[in-house]
Amino acid sequence: EVANNSYARGIVLTLANDVVGTRPSLQMVTDLVEANHLIEQAFAEWAEAIGLAQKLRTMRMSRADSGEAFALLINNPAVDHPVQLDLRLIEADQVATPAFASANTQPVDGIVFDRFGNPIEYHVLRQHPGETAIWTQN
Repeated sequence: EVANNSYARGIVLTLANDVVGTRPSLQMVTDLVEANHLIEQAFAEWAEAIGLAQKLRTMRMSRADSGEAFALLINNPAVDHPVQLDLRLIEADQVATPAFASANTQPVDGIVFDRFGNPIEYHVLRQHPGETAIWTQN
């Protein structure tokens, strides 16, 4: 509906903008006022360097549209910041049970649960399952 209805798209955009806002911020409340400020500033610079607000808005829109969103925390040397931790968004279709899955783990759509029903492992395909390219040599 969101793809074909401008009203639904506007609702989802408003939801994402209201939940995430202009950007996430960190509020330190220790007795060290100057340290609090430096940490908050460093977090804001890191969040800007990785585009955290945009990624979180995309995830919130995805959750409203399709019901799910996945992301991985990764080390990204291309981040222009001393902290190179980044958030990589994952297409929900990539969280899937691989063909070689062990019979004793019994994954459900890419998620392995413990005996209490808690997720303990996620299987993420290296590329989107719809990206099938057939290469032939002449």
